Amino acid sequence: MGDSIGSARVRGENRGAGATKTVANILEHQLDGVIQHWLARDEKEPDLTAVPLNFQERTCHLPQLLRDVIRRLRLDTRRSSHFGGRVPPRRLAESTRLHRQ
Repeated sequence: MGDSIGSARVRGENRGAGATKTVANILEHQLDGVIQHWLARDEKEPDLTAVPLNFQERTCHLPQLLRDVIRRLRLDTRRSSHFGGRVPPRRLAESTRLHRQ
């Protein structure tokens, strides 16, 4: 899954043709896998597993959360197209600041 983050070059099934997929598309197609990965990591955290929850209770918020992320990624992609496919400078600064926190 880590290889899927960012724009990814994904090999086509026919004759090795390549196709570029967006993060939003990858998340959308791998939604169940992302949730399973999230749960596996969640189960390794003693502070989280101390709270007794079943699968549904522990993951019920994730589909909506991921749909919101997908929607936001697509919105940002549309906005960046006005900058020749680049991330607008203000958005880049905000993203950098958030990653440092």
